[in-house]
Amino acid sequence: MKLEKVNHLVQITAGIVLIVGVVLVVIQIQQTEKLSSLEALTSYFDMNVAQAISAAGENPMQAYAKLCSEEDLTFEEALVLHNLFISRHMMALQAELRAKMSGSRDDSWRRVAHSNLPLIIATEQGRAWWGARPQSVEMREVAESSRYYTSNCDDLGVEVAALIRADKEIKVRRRNRATKER
Repeated sequence: MKLEKVNHLVQITAGIVLIVGVVLVVIQIQQTEKLSSLEALTSYFDMNVAQAISAAGENPMQAYAKLCSEEDLTFEEALVLHNLFISRHMMALQAELRAKMSGSRDDSWRRVAHSNLPLIIATEQGRAWWGARPQSVEMREVAESSRYYTSNCDDLGVEVAALIRADKEIKVRRRNRATKER
């Protein structure tokens, strides 16, 4: 009788272990599928970003600066900016989609998006380009919360002028230090 009870308990335990093992295998398969999807997504975006950066050329800022001038963009310059904007948009979109696919609950993707969108949304032309593309509600919120979303070329001019001024001041200090050290 005791042997039958032990045998019965062993069978029940073996059945439970088998069920737990099957459940763990299913969970592992799901995690592997999710990881594979994230890797494929990353590869897709990396390839598209690289292509867009390459198509933007060596000095896309030359075309970008023209957005704030009175000169009209040439077709080639518009293509350069289009590819510059695509590369930035893809980096922001990749961060958002990876977070959603991985089930991440933190908003770190918003910081990545926030750091990539200013080049696009800092000018009226960039905002027009941005507005012509479908965006998630969350991505639109990130863009609209940026101080660059309402900026214009005058604002950019002030920031660039401050950067040029800082560059000159730093270089004068360096030259003065080098002169003193001689």
